[in-house]
Amino acid sequence: MLFVIIDEYRVETLWVEDLKEKLLFLLLCLLFSLFMLSMSVIINLAIADDTKQKKTISDYLTLGITSLWKKGAVKRRERKKEKAIRKEERARAVSIEESD
Repeated sequence: MLFVIIDEYRVETLWVEDLKEKLLFLLLCLLFSLFMLSMSVIINLAIADDTKQKKTISDYLTLGITSLWKKGAVKRRERKKEKAIRKEERARAVSIEESD
């Protein structure tokens, strides 16, 4: 890390002593925190999952995919109906033109 001191007439830069050691310590603290977080998540999933009736991520994903599939099926049915209606209307228009 670099600190800059600006005085009235001069500019000085100061390097923090033991920068490498301090950054390594901060990195180790981050890694230890991530390790503890992952361990607590694993313990929560192993123990608390049986006592709580909560949905997991896979349940939400399955629900989302199923909902998306159903919406797609409804849209396909609507398009088929619209296509059939347009086809009937064209046939009527052609029969009216032929009769005139």
